[in-house]
Amino acid sequence: MGESGKWTYASPQIEKILGYTPQEWTSDPTLWYRSIHPDDREGALAYEDERLIGLDLHPPAEYRLQTKEGSYVWILERARLKRREDGVPVWHGVMQDITAMKAAEAAIQLKAEQQVLVARLGEMAIRGEDPDSLLKYAVDWIGKLDGVIEASIWEQEDYERLHLHHRSANLGWSNELPYDPEQYPDSHLAQGDVVLLPSWQDDPRLARFTPFLPDPVRSSMIAPIMGAVDQFGMIIVHSGKISAFSEQDGNFLRAAANVLGNSIERSRTDLSLEHRLNHDPLTDLPNRQLFTRRLAEAIDEAGSREGTVGLLFLDIDHFKLINDGIGHHAGDELLREIAPRLSASVRRGDTVARFGGDEFGIVLATIKSVDEAREVARRTLENISEPIPVAGTERFVTASIGVTTYQPGREEPKSAEDLIRDADAAMYLAKESGRARVESFGKPIRDRVIRRLDVERQLHSAIENGELEVVYQPIINLREGKLAAFEALTRWNHPEEGTLEPELFIPIAEESDLIARIDSWTMAEAVKQVSAWNLGIEPEDRITVSVNASSRQIRKPDLAAEITELLVMNDTRPENLAIAITENVLLTGSAVI
Repeated sequence: MGESGKWTYASPQIEKILGYTPQEWTSDPTLWYRSIHPDDREGALAYEDERLIGLDLHPPAEYRLQTKEGSYVWILERARLKRREDGVPVWHGVMQDITAMKAAEAAIQLKAEQQVLVARLGEMAIRGEDPDSLLKYAVDWIGKLDGVIEASIWEQEDYERLHLHHRSANLGWSNELPYDPEQYPDSHLAQGDVVLLPSWQDDPRLARFTPFLPDPVRSSMIAPIMGAVDQFGMIIVHSGKISAFSEQDGNFLRAAANVLGNSIERSRTDLSLEHRLNHDPLTDLPNRQLFTRRLAEAIDEAGSREGTVGLLFLDIDHFKLINDGIGHHAGDELLREIAPRLSASVRRGDTVARFGGDEFGIVLATIKSVDEAREVARRTLENISEPIPVAGTERFVTASIGVTTYQPGREEPKSAEDLIRDADAAMYLAKESGRARVESFGKPIRDRVIRRLDVERQLHSAIENGELEVVYQPIINLREGKLAAFEALTRWNHPEEGTLEPELFIPIAEESDLIARIDSWTMAEAVKQVSAWNLGIEPEDRITVSVNASSRQIRKPDLAAEITELLVMNDTRPENLAIAITENVLLTGSAVI
């Protein structure tokens, strides 16, 4: 684009994207402006105006352009200002069709919204909110999803008709619909199937619904709300577009209907909500909430009789390998098998609970000493070490256990959460010391925890105060005896302790959100440095820098975009940046990698 704003050149590729030939595109100075989607015009023009500031490189712009046929495509535009020999500024840009990417993003966003709804319904159900509140919430939320013009819930009161329970909008449906389990789609719904109706008008089997069908509706999906025995009713979702709903949408609606059906079933059968609120659904053990309450009660009781409370915190070793390697179903099966073994290791009156994941806690309400608590821990390890049938074969597992005890009245006051924290710290020491062992909380561990907290606090300041530094270790090709690359390593120039190696602070950073900031900073510094090194160097002679990636960084959904942006901003080729993945990262993030 030249000084006048007129397009002076367009590649033949523009015809594939927009349908215009290069000649058509460059001969009409207003064509680009007229083609911008009205909703995007202000942003796109503002982007163009920014070019007048004189900046050399602008961030990418995204907007929609109308094709010659009248449809719209999403465009990603990147532009760079270059001056001709006479000093006249000329913009050189690239337009990329990202319509498919935008559609994928929209699908991901819709899936995320659907998952939020199901999770929210689950939370409401667990809290014991009445089924009517869940039904209304579900319909109102689903009715706001993209492409939905109405959502409604119908209650099956008999085998002939459905009665409206609640709807998100009123499109003109009657408050009553016919129901016949011998005909389609009711026959599928009676079996618990989700039904997708791509087009009401084109399916003669739906003719009996014609008198009840409002004009805007073109396609629908229906999910039955099932109880253990009876069908409560169904959720019906409508769209004004033909074939608007996919199998994924049907799975979402089934999940929402299942949550609603479970809530209604609990209400109808008067199940013990208290039990569900306080127990883990997978193992039926007490959950953290009940565990913490019982631990607090044990502390109070021990204080009144000058007794001792014991607490064990247990983590299954290498559980992630089973869970990710064999499957979540195998991990769940393993946890269900372990739960009764833990219960068999303690006395009547003690509490075994699942905290979540592969972590368990044990309250020993009355013990005489830490040795007694360690004996329970030893017995627990023995019970766990016996072969466990998982996924059709026997598995051998171990656990790391942290032990702490408390004597109210003889020690400084501690809460239940204090004891859980202490036992958790001891458990982590057991894992770091080789796993399959028991460690007791004491002064060394307490000092270690305090040290870690202090380092974490100082690390926040280190990032803000510029105390981190990237050093570059050469990587030599031993076969050729030549420099192959550099490895970027982060050092901490501590104002009091001097230079700290990564192993002294990176593990602490990995347990918090700090590692994400350190990773991003290190990679940015490394890319800047390699860009400076390679300035003016022929491509075949350019240096490569290797940056270690943490498991948390690997899991970042926008990592590729972040790296791409760094490379573009620093004019660095992808082959001059290597991402190093350690064995530990490979194990902990294998599914993502």
